[in-house]
Amino acid sequence: MEMDALQNRVDLLERRLRRQGWWSLAVLVMAASIAATTCATRGGGPAQEVVEEVRTRKLVVVDDQGRERVVIEQDGPEIERQSRSAGLTIFDDQGRERGGIATADDGSAVIALDAPWGVGSPMRDRAGMKVNADGSALMGLISNRGQFAAVLHSDGDSGRLELYRPAENGEGLEQRTISVSEDPDAMPPAAREAER
Repeated sequence: MEMDALQNRVDLLERRLRRQGWWSLAVLVMAASIAATTCATRGGGPAQEVVEEVRTRKLVVVDDQGRERVVIEQDGPEIERQSRSAGLTIFDDQGRERGGIATADDGSAVIALDAPWGVGSPMRDRAGMKVNADGSALMGLISNRGQFAAVLHSDGDSGRLELYRPAENGEGLEQRTISVSEDPDAMPPAAREAER
């Protein structure tokens, strides 16, 4: 049941991140856009003016081939999601989405990175992080098979690491959990081994 809930959370994260990206790139992109616009109006010379603020609903950065490389925007009102989000989506040199970062109206923030197209599972998400509105956090890694490989959880004052591998019988995943407990006998064997 917990695996299903975790899978649902990751699926939601994947959907949210399809249109999102990196905030740090957003600042850089906006600064570069302002500088380019100022240089263009000055005939390509050094920028003489500083624009204090730029307001827009969407910013798209394209490469020299006209392909979108960075898009900063908020979800439209017609988006069918649990919570609308705003952020930045990054694309590779073929115009294919490779990840993003966003904040959602439900108070969460997410980051995701995708594998290149054609590598491993068709579900391309490989690494993601989410901070929930309550401050709890989740970091996950997904294998090229499209299955969980590792998930790090943080809830309140504690955390745990879950490691996964395909089951020997080929059905499902085997899971090992490493966590800290006041009672050493209550710890999973993998966690006790990790403390030695």
